[in-house]
Amino acid sequence: MHVCKADWMCKACPEPSNIGTYIGMALALCSLGGLSGTPVNGVLISRYGYLSASIFSAVMVLAGAVSNLIAKLLMNRNFWAVV
Repeated sequence: MHVCKADWMCKACPEPSNIGTYIGMALALCSLGGLSGTPVNGVLISRYGYLSASIFSAVMVLAGAVSNLIAKLLMNRNFWAVV
């Protein structure tokens, strides 16, 4: 999944010398979910059970999907446009 985003960042980067910086910043942001999601789910499972962890994970996935949709619509208002 990160490989697909790296391709997009290479196209979006105005200067080829900054591609590594763009990819590094994006992967740093992606790592926040991996670093924080597992401990939060562990606490939710130990205190409330698996249903609460499943709901938390589903809400986070939906929040990510909505943020991707908003970013796409900010680039091009046409919903079906290829960005």
